[in-house]
Amino acid sequence: MKNTEIRKLLERYLLGRSSSIDNTRVDHWYRSFDSRPVDLSPEETEATGKEIWAKIVPMITGERATAERAGAEPSKIRRLPGWTRVAAAVVLLAAAGSAYLWFHTTPTPQYATITTGIGESKKITLEDGSVLTLDAGTTIRVQNDGSGDRNVELADGRVFFDVVKDDAHPFVVHSGDLTTTVLGTSFAISAYAGFHDLNVGVVTGRVKVAGTGTIAVLSKNEELTYDRATRMYRTIPLEESMTAWQDGRVLFNDISFAEMAVLMQKNFGVVVTTTQDALRHTKYTTELLRSMKADEAIQVLAAIHHLKIKKQDNKIFLYQ
Repeated sequence: MKNTEIRKLLERYLLGRSSSIDNTRVDHWYRSFDSRPVDLSPEETEATGKEIWAKIVPMITGERATAERAGAEPSKIRRLPGWTRVAAAVVLLAAAGSAYLWFHTTPTPQYATITTGIGESKKITLEDGSVLTLDAGTTIRVQNDGSGDRNVELADGRVFFDVVKDDAHPFVVHSGDLTTTVLGTSFAISAYAGFHDLNVGVVTGRVKVAGTGTIAVLSKNEELTYDRATRMYRTIPLEESMTAWQDGRVLFNDISFAEMAVLMQKNFGVVVTTTQDALRHTKYTTELLRSMKADEAIQVLAAIHHLKIKKQDNKIFLYQ
């Protein structure tokens, strides 16, 4: 990673625009200050800080002005642990030279990408003995560089985690805005790219769920529902749909038309659509078996909701 790339990474981090993986890398770098010397001349420190801060300030003020004109709160600027003022970010950015050295002397975490296809469920065992069960149409990235760190990025889909306890190496799952941290427990995360909500449900043990700060600590049979758009959340009893898919059941529990269409495509490989607004605003509740053929599954869905079916251009149209 070049020095200019590191500066851009730090800018994105402070503005809350960096990825969850990059956030982890910057956090690790910051914590390394206790054990690594920072060897910058006063001139280098001042020049680097001024250069980067001059780029960031217009972006920050621009975001705030835009948000205020829209009547909304401006996005929060990230703060590294223990820093209580945004102004302290100048010092952080001034240390970009030490970041350059750290990123070049510290191995870049390596990840393996694992996916499942339409209607496919897959179980994998990690090096530490933890077992991950992936639902249909799921994509994850698993750290596998032998460092002992246990990081997983859930990009799309749903996963059940049965995590082996390791006090020295917390198990961390990054899913969109949320980071879920555990020592040893079993839980499920639903983070479909086409869904409005993110869900974290605990079967055994406890997990900590964080966004810009700690959101909640969940215990057995508790579930957190997080709204991606509003960033609001609520805690509810664990829903059956979070784990039923492991038994080959596809549960729709009061979900939107768009979410229903996502699950039909991932589990049965059919594209479901409609031209009627009333159906787009209808909630869907039913239970299907993944062993069903696509035609059978869509017929059951239509029958339960008193709908008609029309096939056209490799699509299934639902109408009243």
